[in-house]
Amino acid sequence: MAVTAPSQVLLIGDPGSPHTALIRERLHAARVAVDLVNSPTEAARLLREPEGQGPVAVLIAPGKGWPLHAARQVREASRNIHLVFLTEAGQEEPLRRSLMFAPLIGSGWSQVSLAEPDRLGERLSEIVEGLARHRAHEAALSQINLQLARFERPAPRERLALVESQLASLLTHADQAIFATGPDGRITAWNHAAEQVFGRTAQEALGGTLEFLLPPRRHPERPDLLQQVGQGDAVTLEMQWPHEPEPAPGTQQTPRTIRPCYLEVKLAPIRDREGKVLGVLALAADVTERRLRERRQQAQIAVSQLLAGSPSLHEALPRALQVICEALHWDWCELWQVDRGTETLHCTHAWRPDLPSLREFAAVTREQRFRRGEGLPGRAWQRGQPEWIVDVVRDPNFPRAAAAARGGLHAAFAFPIQVGAEVVGVLGFMSREVQEPDPELLQLFTTISQQIGEYMIRKAAEAERDRLVDELAQRVQDLADADRRKNQFLAMLAHELRNPLAPIRNAAHLLKHRSDDPALQRTQGIIERQVTHLTRLVDDLLDVARITRGHIDLRNTEVDLAEVIGEAVDACREPLDTRGHQLSVLLPLEPLRLVGDRTRLVQIICNILINAAKYTPNGGRIQLTAEREETEHGPGAVLRFLDNGQGLSPDLLPRIFDLFTQAERSLDRSEGGLGIGLTLVKELVEQHGGTIEAHSEGLGQGSEFVVRLPVLPTVSRPRPETAPEPPAPFRRRRVLLVEDNVDSAATLQELLEMWGHEVQVADDGPAALKMAQGFHPEVVLLDIGLPQMDGYEVAGRLRLLPEAAKAVLIALTGYGDGGHRKTSQEAGFDHHLVKPVDLEQLQHLLT
Repeated sequence: MAVTAPSQVLLIGDPGSPHTALIRERLHAARVAVDLVNSPTEAARLLREPEGQGPVAVLIAPGKGWPLHAARQVREASRNIHLVFLTEAGQEEPLRRSLMFAPLIGSGWSQVSLAEPDRLGERLSEIVEGLARHRAHEAALSQINLQLARFERPAPRERLALVESQLASLLTHADQAIFATGPDGRITAWNHAAEQVFGRTAQEALGGTLEFLLPPRRHPERPDLLQQVGQGDAVTLEMQWPHEPEPAPGTQQTPRTIRPCYLEVKLAPIRDREGKVLGVLALAADVTERRLRERRQQAQIAVSQLLAGSPSLHEALPRALQVICEALHWDWCELWQVDRGTETLHCTHAWRPDLPSLREFAAVTREQRFRRGEGLPGRAWQRGQPEWIVDVVRDPNFPRAAAAARGGLHAAFAFPIQVGAEVVGVLGFMSREVQEPDPELLQLFTTISQQIGEYMIRKAAEAERDRLVDELAQRVQDLADADRRKNQFLAMLAHELRNPLAPIRNAAHLLKHRSDDPALQRTQGIIERQVTHLTRLVDDLLDVARITRGHIDLRNTEVDLAEVIGEAVDACREPLDTRGHQLSVLLPLEPLRLVGDRTRLVQIICNILINAAKYTPNGGRIQLTAEREETEHGPGAVLRFLDNGQGLSPDLLPRIFDLFTQAERSLDRSEGGLGIGLTLVKELVEQHGGTIEAHSEGLGQGSEFVVRLPVLPTVSRPRPETAPEPPAPFRRRRVLLVEDNVDSAATLQELLEMWGHEVQVADDGPAALKMAQGFHPEVVLLDIGLPQMDGYEVAGRLRLLPEAAKAVLIALTGYGDGGHRKTSQEAGFDHHLVKPVDLEQLQHLLT
């Protein structure tokens, strides 16, 4: 679009964007002329072909991802145009960092947030007015040079009078401070604006020199600057005014109290027709707002960077205080933190220039404590908002006033640092000047306070996170240690329980074969059943420990499900028969083959059947059916266990597979149990890729457990008819029994001799080694937990003896997990039997 009238600013933005509409509305309300273009390319074209003076600034609205791209295009068209980036809330800091590392953008830019729309017009108006004054400054200098050039031309007296009149009018009405010197360096012209800026009337200034503006002790480069102007070059410099209170040139008057400001001063030579320098023309523009805005922006950026890059507030704050004071020209900065124990403020950090005059004030500050409402920090703490004192020396509630006066400190302000709604500290600043409250400065420090508060929140959260991580790590370690100790305890418990079970089982077996007395036979049966039951409890307990640690490795092979079911039914026939239950098993005609651990599959079926036997009254009915089903994942087998027992209550059903969960039973707990059998079943089923469900209509309605397992595809092949293998012929063996438990050794020796074997017994390792040399054993039954020399070492030494090198070594131990089995195999054992020994398995090995 074309610019149809001179505008103060050019706005690059999307015409349909609500941000663009807001910006235009606020600019019109502030009476700032604006033209809208919808692309950086169009803006660059207009800047290259301006009508009139062109805009003083280009505003870049958010949207389309173009801030840096637009800025570069604008810079290519105009190196001097000022850029104003308008940012959405939360995007100020990311854009600021991007601009800092974008050298092609240059330094002539500002950033205005859209987060405060009510102040948007005011903020933009201030920027535009400052830029307009700067442009007027440049125009005035050009006009004066033009008039001077005319003055130098030969002209009639009337023309000279006209030119003089025009110069006088220009000097009088110009907004910029304008003054000039003659060839001798004395001030010859001093306009009204100069009086306002420098606080000197024309009467006071005329006849003086530029030394008031460039005192040698503050500007040692002054001779070089004036020499440069004298040689015909224009010079631009920036300074703070006034330098410090001092008498006006050539007078003894007390200087006026003037608010310090920043000036941009241009010194240009005044030439005659031949080019000889006749004096210096000076123009001074007040750039305080721009300079303060830049300094405040720099301070905020520096604080943000310090906080972002510092690991702790203790490290970040001292440098942050120094940066703020130096950037904003304040002379003292202090941080007060709340002591919750005493409910007072105490100073933890302070920054000051290295001036002896402030040492006393620093010492007083270190010793001071403030309650709520006491002193400047206490007032900011109590009210939770910034506090400003124009002159602390005259403030009735400033306990450090005397020390501040001796240090030359006057204006002060403080603002609270808040974490949420809680004030945790106060930042205070002091100046050697007497200053009225500055709303923009207070707003800046409100933002800095929020940054510090957010930093403290973040660091507190990080510290809490680290504490929780450390605590969690410690708890994990504690749990791991507790789990290790638990496993060690369970393993030791199993070992200690199995050791006495071994002689009990042996003795029961001897009773069975030594007496025909029916009463003794019944006693033997009770003992045998309880030993078997107790052995199963120990095995289940250890299995749960292994499964919860993920230490059970399945030994998978291809198995026939019907054979597994048959083996499981045989294994748990005794508890079923003891209660008089009727068990029916229905199997499909076609074979169901699957890949799994045969022992664990038997354990799954056996545990469910035993559970049904426990919770079904005597003489109950239990049914086990197996059938094939087709699923979306392939063929599967469904095993249904149905009983007419006591059933499951609705509140128990959802947690029936949880560890240590049991249904209510009679007070005598005649069947025992730890509530871990079904937990084992669920874990083992899932390790085989299957699922298990429990169903019940309620108490007294029986239960149904459904197990689903993946099976192999059907292969058409008849089940082979295999004749039972004939029993192996008996062969008398020389058996060396090494056992330190007297009862276990005696009962097992008696059993072995009853089976027809020749037996010798040793109760420790050295005795066994000595006995083996004369006995030449064919089989060694060796306990692992022996005194003096453990079973692993004995096994290793037996293998070195010629008399026992070929003997079959069978480990007898209460430890049955995979780790101990592997250790015994590595030690040279051929077999590993867990106490109480399965006597049928032992007979088979001996045969």
